[in-house]
Amino acid sequence: MGTAAEDIVCPLCGEDHVVRYRIKGTADEFWMCPECESLWRPGADPHRSTEAYLSVYLEARGLDPGGVELERVER
Repeated sequence: MGTAAEDIVCPLCGEDHVVRYRIKGTADEFWMCPECESLWRPGADPHRSTEAYLSVYLEARGLDPGGVELERVER
């Protein structure tokens, strides 16, 4: 996951770039397309398709998708 986010167009929707995010106040980081909310967990290749989505990822952690703040991670 060391590739610059600006280089990665979402392989699912093709409408936006895949960007690295963090759940605010945590160290929980992941790649996500802000357009379709497709999500790549740490270690996954954001150039490939995924079956993960933000709401499912958050709910699996016991978090309310409507109440979670995300922040973009600049690297």
